[in-house]
Amino acid sequence: MEFSGNILRIKNKIYAIDNINSVDYSEEILTLKNITFPIMFILTIMIVFFGINSFMIISYIILIGLSFVKRTRYFVFIDNRFKSAYSTFDEDDFLAFKKNLDYAMQNKKQPIKKEEELEQFSESVEEYKIRKRKEAFKKNLKKQEEIYKNKHKEIRIEDIETPNVKEKEELKSGMSNKKKKEKGDDYEKKVAGYYKLDGYDIYLNGIKKDRLDGGIDVICKKDDEVILIQCKNWNHTTGRKITHTHIKEFHSNCIKYIDQENLDKSNVKLKYIVPNKKVFKACAINIFRDDYYNCTYEILEF
Repeated sequence: MEFSGNILRIKNKIYAIDNINSVDYSEEILTLKNITFPIMFILTIMIVFFGINSFMIISYIILIGLSFVKRTRYFVFIDNRFKSAYSTFDEDDFLAFKKNLDYAMQNKKQPIKKEEELEQFSESVEEYKIRKRKEAFKKNLKKQEEIYKNKHKEIRIEDIETPNVKEKEELKSGMSNKKKKEKGDDYEKKVAGYYKLDGYDIYLNGIKKDRLDGGIDVICKKDDEVILIQCKNWNHTTGRKITHTHIKEFHSNCIKYIDQENLDKSNVKLKYIVPNKKVFKACAINIFRDDYYNCTYEILEF
């Protein structure tokens, strides 16, 4: 009997620890009465017919002594309560085996959930790898969201420690511009990340080209489909609003890009992505309903 990684070997049997469902233990106290009593009965008959001698007396005494000898046999049942997988008379050997097996059972890997197991069998190896990559990317995306939230906490003017009001306003203005750019870039990364989860190849046009981005922040491609995205991480409480003019300008920029890249217009989608619908004016919402502009909006909180 030996353990080798996740494998348990008992004589000619091999068990995978992760596949074992139950383990039971028991013990049985054995004596030699089943053997000694029949022999003693035969000796008694021989004494009656042939008489007694010293050899028979000594044998009889030995058999009586052996009748009171007790031994404990230990059993281990693996996934079968009626047939033992392992047994021994050595208590130390049994306790060592039990300790190792209990530890292995406690630390074995959790079995795959039924639905997840079926899902794995229904998809190809490549599909399974892609799904696992998406899950890992999504987990990383959540971590990034926490980083963004902590990084972009609102800085109140009252928290700036300077007695000079004018200096305070200048500091606030300077920090706002830098923070605004940083926050906008992070929002574009988040938007791109969610489309990457859906299997799109993404290009951070706004971050890489900055003011030369042509009014398109993120470009997503999958097969023949192309999505051109404008990200506006505006706070509606400041009073700054997106109007129909912004949408028309974005549409115009996208048409230029489509012509430059010789794209099939029917395969291209235009999207405006914002953290809150309240950032749109009513005139902008009306533009989204116009089929001519082929533009829709999505809400992605940040």
